[in-house]
Amino acid sequence: MVSLSLTRSRVAALLGRTATDVLAHGWDPLRAPLAAAIDRSAGYWPGKGPTADEALTLAAWEALADYLRAEPHEWERQPGRSKTEVIEALYGARSRLNFLDTQAAGHVTELMKEAA
Repeated sequence: MVSLSLTRSRVAALLGRTATDVLAHGWDPLRAPLAAAIDRSAGYWPGKGPTADEALTLAAWEALADYLRAEPHEWERQPGRSKTEVIEALYGARSRLNFLDTQAAGHVTELMKEAA
């Protein structure tokens, strides 16, 4: 069995797919919340999917929470929240993860130069 590691780039990709999913299928904090969109975008069905898929969805949820500095389920239920804001938050969290990956890669390159 092949196991894919849980990386920032995989989590970022899932957040991007989720934004596309929300754009295509809509969003409603009560009937079609972000947690369901993230699960659907990962191909994960709670209680039926592999634990690796569950870990990916939980990591995406945590990345979104870090970006929002709030619990996503509370944030999305605030009165007046728009679908556009939800999509922007998903893309923002994705961009933050991609930025962190770029920063980490640059740090490794610097360390390698110093070691040479």
